[in-house]
Amino acid sequence: MYYWEPEVSTSKANPIENIDVSYFFEDGSKLCVFGSAFTNLGLSKWGCFNDYGKDWKINLPTEVGAKWISYAEKKAYIIYTELPIEQIKYNFENGYEGYTREGKPEKGMYKSINLCLLPKGEVGLYLKGSSRTILLDWSAKGEESQDYELFRSGKNSAKTLEEHISNTIKLNPELDIKEALSLDLIHKYFERFNYKIKVDFEDKKSIMKWHTCDFSNAEHTIAYNKDEEQSIKYPSRMKYFKNIWDCNGYQYTAYFYFNEDEMLRVFDEAYGDDRMQKGELNIFVSKYNNLFEISLNVGGESHVLKKTEIRVFRDPLSDLNGESELMYKNYENDHQNIFKGE
Repeated sequence: MYYWEPEVSTSKANPIENIDVSYFFEDGSKLCVFGSAFTNLGLSKWGCFNDYGKDWKINLPTEVGAKWISYAEKKAYIIYTELPIEQIKYNFENGYEGYTREGKPEKGMYKSINLCLLPKGEVGLYLKGSSRTILLDWSAKGEESQDYELFRSGKNSAKTLEEHISNTIKLNPELDIKEALSLDLIHKYFERFNYKIKVDFEDKKSIMKWHTCDFSNAEHTIAYNKDEEQSIKYPSRMKYFKNIWDCNGYQYTAYFYFNEDEMLRVFDEAYGDDRMQKGELNIFVSKYNNLFEISLNVGGESHVLKKTEIRVFRDPLSDLNGESELMYKNYENDHQNIFKGE
């Protein structure tokens, strides 16, 4: 018996209507996903809208069923399939290596199971904890359905799926995506590589504190004082990196927004057909903490990343709650480096 919440997600560029998403147990009972009828917050991004209470515990699900309408594709899908129960059970039992804000080791536990609905009926499965999100090595595919009655609620007066989609878009224009998200792009997001992340300080007195990693496949980690900590063995391409370190009486907070086109191209060029050769994503921090060089180093070759958007703030260690000083920013206004299929 475990505490876990049922979730559903999809890409921002692939809004869907959740007709029904249910997790099933061995005895045939089920736990439904509650909340908004529409989902488009991003891969793995969806919170549970039901308050189960801190003492809630339940068995792990063995199967999942879903019916949904894809507005970008103008299609309806249905799936009922077994879940990778051994993977789910292993991760819920063992958790992951976490840390308190004081840097002390703390076992983290997964608390959400998230079914991700993708173009052409494909689905993936995430497990989520407070400081870790992982994508399981599992996928399945739903079938396109032409039976609109399976997706029609009693209050819906539309006679066809096309009419229903048209009526809904008039009320919710944000669902009107002109071009469906490419499944090939999602597959690129999900590619894994054998690399580690290394922050290289020119000033060796710098003390690493926290860092946050967001990857293109929506996996996520937070770590404390772990310069080369590799919590995900074979991560996908880096999408976002936040790093906090102390140096000479100040605490620095840096935000790195990676460019999608550059990351797709550079990782392909660096790794070629051998995705398991060892590599390192190196972030060099200058002596005065205001200049940076980022490179992907694989097979003795260095591939410099030039399009990463970066901003850095500093606070005196004596007053971490005051107004932060902007030390460095290489772009204007809001950052533009956003992975379009996230």
